[in-house]
Amino acid sequence: MHPLNHRRPARATASRLALALGSVIALAATGPAALAAPVIGLAGSNTLVGFDSTAPSAVTSTLSVTGLDGEALRGIDVRPSNGQLYALGQSGGLFTIDTASGAATRVAGPGVPLGGGSPDVGVAFNPVPDAIRVVTATDLNLRVNPTTGVTVTDGTLAYAPGDANAGTNPAVTAVAYTNQVPGTVTATMLYGIDAATGSLVLQNPPNNGTLATIGSLGLNFLASGVGFDIDGLSGQALASLTTATGANGLYSINLGTGAASFLGGFGLATVSDIAFGRIGPVAVPEPASLALFGMGLLGMAIARQRRRA
Repeated sequence: MHPLNHRRPARATASRLALALGSVIALAATGPAALAAPVIGLAGSNTLVGFDSTAPSAVTSTLSVTGLDGEALRGIDVRPSNGQLYALGQSGGLFTIDTASGAATRVAGPGVPLGGGSPDVGVAFNPVPDAIRVVTATDLNLRVNPTTGVTVTDGTLAYAPGDANAGTNPAVTAVAYTNQVPGTVTATMLYGIDAATGSLVLQNPPNNGTLATIGSLGLNFLASGVGFDIDGLSGQALASLTTATGANGLYSINLGTGAASFLGGFGLATVSDIAFGRIGPVAVPEPASLALFGMGLLGMAIARQRRRA
């Protein structure tokens, strides 16, 4: 047999394996698991729960937060620049939380001045200046440095003249920015949920506190314990809401119309705020593991081919 004939089967095998590998990686990247996003929920005053955005009732991890110095947590969000989870307490204490151990570390500074009375609050990171936006049901509009804790009081929340809800006193208790991704971000928009009008609003400009109505969520919900976040990668907006009947669940929010779509109840946990992210031990995502395994197989096939050649 001609020597070249010994090489063809190996090359053909490697080519077929490479083709199969490409199909496997494509399936891993586009399968159902890739469409879901991990979410952190604030349950109670010092407990975090992890769940999948497509299955909010199935808690995948639970973490007790320690080191809060008597504070009860009211809001959480993830800092896009470094992936660190931040939390705000009812007395204005600002903390970072280790998502593996639950240990809380107080951020330097006197704390965020919430005005007393422990109002419902919304907490969100602005990815452009890397600052925290804090709003309250009492119309406070604050900007907080996440490193020093220094707080600037911005314009009071109020609807713009001529808006459909102009003259109504808002109660914005949850906010979220778009484009929550690490790296250089030059543009973002601040959305909020107003419990007073039951609507999604755009706060523009954020520092002025001027509100514009996007549209009604389409359901009656309680002002207390509203959570809201927007995924930086997919742009998906989610909210944790408790209806007038006491049902606590996860909703998808249409940023164009404000309409809320029910995704599922939280089961035993009562979730008062949410943030896209993970808690507990860090694991390699299943699609990535599959791709790495496949690449290893391809490398072995190529090495075998070269030895035969």
